[in-house]
Amino acid sequence: MAQAAEKAYYRFLVLFFNCLLTFGSYFCFDIPSVLQDQFQGNLTCPNATVINGTVDCVEGLGMSPQQYNLLYAIYAWTNAVVVIMAGFLIDKLGNRFVQNRITAFWFKGKELALAFGVTLAFSRLGSVLNFFFTQKFEDRYGMQWTLWGGALLCVLGFVSAVVVSALDKMGMRQLGLDGAIAEESRKVRVQDVKLLSLRYWLLVLTIMFFYNGIFPFIADASKFIQDKYSDYSQKEAAYVAGAVYDSSLVLSAGVGILIDYVGLRGVFAVACAVFTLPVFGLLAFTFVPPLVSTIWLGVTYSFAAASMWPSIPLVVPQATLGTAMGLATSIQMVGIGVSNLIVGQILGTKSSEAKIPLWRWQRMMIFMLANTVCCIVASLLLNIVDRRQVRHRRRPADALCFVALTAFCPDVPAGRAAEQDDQKVAAGRGRRRARAAHPDAGGGGAKPDQFHQLMRFSHVLCLKMTNKLLCSNSVKFNFLQPDFFFFLSCSRKKKMEQISAKKCENENV
Repeated sequence: MAQAAEKAYYRFLVLFFNCLLTFGSYFCFDIPSVLQDQFQGNLTCPNATVINGTVDCVEGLGMSPQQYNLLYAIYAWTNAVVVIMAGFLIDKLGNRFVQNRITAFWFKGKELALAFGVTLAFSRLGSVLNFFFTQKFEDRYGMQWTLWGGALLCVLGFVSAVVVSALDKMGMRQLGLDGAIAEESRKVRVQDVKLLSLRYWLLVLTIMFFYNGIFPFIADASKFIQDKYSDYSQKEAAYVAGAVYDSSLVLSAGVGILIDYVGLRGVFAVACAVFTLPVFGLLAFTFVPPLVSTIWLGVTYSFAAASMWPSIPLVVPQATLGTAMGLATSIQMVGIGVSNLIVGQILGTKSSEAKIPLWRWQRMMIFMLANTVCCIVASLLLNIVDRRQVRHRRRPADALCFVALTAFCPDVPAGRAAEQDDQKVAAGRGRRRARAAHPDAGGGGAKPDQFHQLMRFSHVLCLKMTNKLLCSNSVKFNFLQPDFFFFLSCSRKKKMEQISAKKCENENV
């Protein structure tokens, strides 16, 4: 009887609790964005007046734009440092307990991008609910209870971590892999960094520069919308800013399935960066409704997250996956923290009782554009490096395929073998049609040449074995090409497989 861990529902149960790990943290991450007026509001409002039922003064923490963005920077840098400190804990437990590594293990070879997409979508659900409900909750219960509610959601993440660890350990035991995984999950060492390739570092830079334009913008998006588009209230501005996560929530799973099927992750990375450029241009220099830009940004963000992060397991050795994921997150957060500080300097150091001048917002958007341009450059270099490495890996396979073809068919030139096989298959199809039209005419025609059938089978078998032996590493590490690309890596394999399929049709008739 099959064990529970061998069934599909078990890995999706692991995925569900794995998703809950970050639900609360993502909810809390953007609470300041929704309550930006309260964070930057006056400490007291002694001379406030009421106009049309609303108070002209927002009582809050009295932060300046620089202090507000410093708050986000401190979060990002703390996250980066905690990732490094967590390495010491991973040193004791093994890197199999890292969230992304658990996802990569249970979905390795199947639905990998889908799993990462669902994880992102669940995290984004926390962000979406934050933009929809936090403002209402704060109006009714105040800022103090709002922040405590976020803390309780983080406790939910801790409980989920305990559950997913238990499920992972129990599943390993049922599969009989607990000993092997414990042996494989060796301690994380500084030397592991040397095993990370140039493609990994270019991929990390691509991720960092892309996210440098996303999170710092969302942190100030609510205030920006209110300052530039004066007809938006605080609640409406929060809804518009949250459209980035709304789009991501809707698209993430579908985009993950698409990228699992198509591949081309490096091409998607370039396309996401290129299509993000107009977003900040529209926000900086036009008065196009901001909802258009935020939805647009959410679409590119969904494709970027589903193509970039799942590429990391494909460009690093399995033994260093935990280190690679943690290091990528750390570098990403360092970049986001620096970007938040720069945005704070651009927007000013004084308390924002009035609107921030439009020219300051334009400078901020230009800074976002600069990060996006850097992302384009890094992703282009990533494609170039990957293309060269793939070309280098394909040469031995092509050569061996040619040798195998000539060895299995010494009397037929390799370049003509496929054409002659096609002619024989076409002739066989004509004979079958004739027999179908005149069933009483008897067998008619000669039987297929058994030697050529064996020869065609040998061609296909050779190509499959060659591809398995020499192209398997390319399949693992190449993430720019479609997943089925290396099934065609030998120059004549596509033709041979078509011939094999036709041969099977002949035999089944």
